[in-house]
Parts: sequence; C-alpha cells; structure tokens
Amino acid sequence: MASTSRDRDKGRQYLSGNQKRALVKAKVAENEKHRGVIKKFLVTPSLKRPYIEDEENKNYSENYDMALSPITVDKYNDDIDNKLEKDDAAVNQIEDDLNAPEDSAKAESLLMTGEKQDQTSCMSTVVINMYDDPTSWPADINKNVRDYLTMKGPPNVPVISFPRNEKGLCFSRFHCKRTLPNGESVERPWIIHSQSADRIYCFYCKLFSKNTTSTLSTSGFNNWCNLHTRLCEHEHSKNHLKATWSFGELHQRLCSGQTIDKELEKIVNEHAKHWQQVFKRLVAIVQFLAERNLAFRGTKENVVNESVHNGNFLGLVELLGKFDPVLDTHLRKIKTHKIHNHYLGKNTQNELLNIMATAVLNEILKRVKAAKYYGIILDCTPDMSHQEQMSLTIGDVSDGNLAPSGVYEHFIKFIR
Repeated sequence: MASTSRDRDKGRQYLSGNQKRALVKAKVAENEKHRGVIKKFLVTPSLKRPYIEDEENKNYSENYDMALSPITVDKYNDDIDNKLEKDDAAVNQIEDDLNAPEDSAKAESLLMTGEKQDQTSCMSTVVINMYDDPTSWPADINKNVRDYLTMKGPPNVPVISFPRNEKGLCFSRFHCKRTLPNGESVERPWIIHSQSADRIYCFYCKLFSKNTTSTLSTSGFNNWCNLHTRLCEHEHSKNHLKATWSFGELHQRLCSGQTIDKELEKIVNEHAKHWQQVFKRLVAIVQFLAERNLAFRGTKENVVNESVHNGNFLGLVELLGKFDPVLDTHLRKIKTHKIHNHYLGKNTQNELLNIMATAVLNEILKRVKAAKYYGIILDCTPDMSHQEQMSLTIGDVSDGNLAPSGVYEHFIKFIR
C-alpha cells in the first residue's frame, strides 16, 4: 500500500533537515529580491578625490568614477600635480628638518662635567640621554655620571615586541627572569636594552667593571641564538659578581648619605638644585617674550647696574628678583662678583630659543603626520631691501586627538 510520507516522519515534532534547508533557501531568495531597493531612492555620485594619498589608499582612490564634472576635477588634479612638482624641493627640505632627532630632549638630562668653561661656551656642555638608551652613555664614565646612574638604578625594559634579525630571532622579556633550582623565578634587573642599537647590556658591569672582553659591558650583545647560555655564564662570572657588589654598596651609601665625600656631595647637590631653579625661571621668561613676539635685548647688557635700556629679558629678571628669593640670590651673587658665569647673556637666550623652536617644529610635524588633510602654502614677498623671500606655511585639519578640532596654519620659515 503506497504512502505519501515515510513512516519515520509519522509523529515527528521537529522539522527535518530537508525542510530546514528549504526554509533557509526561501529566506535567502527573498533577501536577494529586496537587495539594493534603497538605491532607487538615493543618488550617490562618486568623484575622484582631488587630494594626494599614500600608496596604501591609492588603489582605493582609483576605483572612484568621475561621475560629475570630470573636466573640472581633472583640471584641479593637474594644477595640484604641477604645484607639487614645483614645490617638491622645498617640501622635502622642510620634512628633513622636521624629521631630524628631537633636540628638545636635550633639556631632559644635562650633566655638567665640572670642567671650567668660559661664558661664551657655557651652554655647549655635553648632552647625554643618560637614562633611556645605554648607547648614548660616554665610553669613559666619570664619577658624576656613575653616581647619577647608580641613584636612578637600572631602567626597566618597556618594550614588549622587539625587532627580528636576518635569522628571524629577537630578544624576549623571558630572559629578564631566571629560574632557581627550587623552581622560584627571580628578576634579572641588571639587563638593560638599547632600542636604537637592538642590543642588551649589563647595567652593573657597564658602570663598575673594567673587563673589556665582555660585550655585555662594552659594545652590547645581540647574538640571540646563544643568549640563554651567555646570560648564565655572565651572571656567575667573577667580574659580574664584583660589579654587583660595588653597585649595591655605592647605592646604599648614596641613599643613606654615608659616602666619604658626603659633605662635598651635599654642597654639589645644593648647587645643582639652585641652578635648576634659576633655569626654570629663565625658561619661563624666554617663553613669555617669545609668545608675545617681544624683543629680548636692549642697547645695554649690564646686569650689575640696573638700567631701563638693558632690554626686556634682563628687565624681567630684575623685576622677578624683587619678589623671588631664587633670582634675588642669583642677582646678588652677580653684583658682588661671587659668580661670573651668570647665564643671562645673549648666548644663553639664543640656546633656549633654539631648543624651544625645535620643540615647536616637532609638535607641528606630529600634528601634520596625524592629520588626514594638510596643505603647503608658499608665498613670495619682497622685504625692505627688495629681496625676494618665500614664506613656507603648513596647514592641517585636526581631528581632535592632538589638538582641538579645527583648521590650523603654522608658519615655518622664510626661504631665500
């Protein structure tokens, strides 16, 4: 006897697999029927973008069709290309200047060498990025540098991912710890990493060891395939243990103030603190005058005898000296000839201005790189001597991350 359905389907409470697939197929067909219906009510013309894009977005911009005003857009693109070709040399030059290393980092760590310097070279001290990168440390570490680094202690390794070499190997934070025979894991605080050279150093040996054969204390170690073995050999070596003991002893004495020359160290620290406070005020004065585009110097540059013709910079120093004890003490030492290098001359002012100018250029470069849209404005204008000079201005549109949202124009410099 024939049956329209299989016997096993009798009494089924759920849909079979075939029925489920049929329902899914019907839903897909219904969705396909309604796909793109909204486009009948919208008009979305696409234009070729008239701005210059990077290589990653070039393929995306080529997919745009010129639906409206193709002649106008093409002419606009040609004008931009011609202008960029003319200004290519000037743009490359300013980008090279802006991409230069940030000289503003000089102000973060100045170590005075203790050698006598005259007033003309008082600001040309050796600048070292002491604490961040061990490759910037001097080859011959003197007592002042050693005491400074010992007080700071070994810097941490902030990097999580490290660059790989030709063999695909790299340094890992795993090596900053070692496992004891009892299974306990302890830190290796003496390992420091140089991001610029991609090498590791031993902090203790670089300061206290005189062993020139070990790369961990001289030029750095980057043989990553033998790193584990080399670290185990180094931390059990005699020179490393001696350097570790020297570091611990000096660090304890410096923290407790029980060094042999503790009285001299106290005087040096007070002297350094005084000059730090003086320079904070000088930097504030220079920033105040530079922001308002005011002249710095006058017809007389005499600090001893107060005069109304000594300029705005010295005038503000004398004004603050009437209320501020730090500048009052500094001016009194100058008038009594207790100090001769007072750092109030034109060389100091120019050096501070150059550092601030570099910091401003670096900030402008950071904003331009972060901006999606930017433009370069070049304008030629003759000066009073009838010489043509070109002003270079960079404009950008900020999205609100580095600066408040808006359009900004930054004057860079004059190009003769």
